[in-house]
Amino acid sequence: MFLLKLKLHCIVPALSVALLGCAQSNNTFSSYYGGAGVSSTLSGAEVSPLLIETGKLGASLIIYRDEGFVLIGESYFEGDWESRTKAIDHAKDIGAEVILISSEYLGDKEKTYSSSIPVNSTSYHSGAMTTSDGYVNYSGTSTSSGSIKVLKSYVVGQYAQTAKFLVRQENATNE
Repeated sequence: MFLLKLKLHCIVPALSVALLGCAQSNNTFSSYYGGAGVSSTLSGAEVSPLLIETGKLGASLIIYRDEGFVLIGESYFEGDWESRTKAIDHAKDIGAEVILISSEYLGDKEKTYSSSIPVNSTSYHSGAMTTSDGYVNYSGTSTSSGSIKVLKSYVVGQYAQTAKFLVRQENATNE
């Protein structure tokens, strides 16, 4: 048992880093998820994972490992702030019981988007023309429509976000 725990402590982080970014999803946490070579199939019902936001990810991971948890995967990305519910959803998908999350503010990023504003213009015309029969008055309108593209900008904070997904060792099985 000790050797298995020692192997998992050494192999799991290496595999996690090597597999980082394998899955594809709309969920950023699962898009940048790397599995650790441990299946998280649990014997009971769906797990409601415990989410822990920490500024000391390494220390928290050691504490949970000492309590019998193993790392089954991790996610790391830089970008816009992601909702913690996405990490919870991903944890439920993979059967994680604990999520350790750490975020670091990296600064602001200016982003732009465009929008179209409709533009309509009506012109009024009137005048007189000379014909072989004399003068003829005329009047009328013409309407043109289109749009103007307007660029707008906004500022959004950027974050380095890391999530580590854990399961209690008796609930994990080797693949």
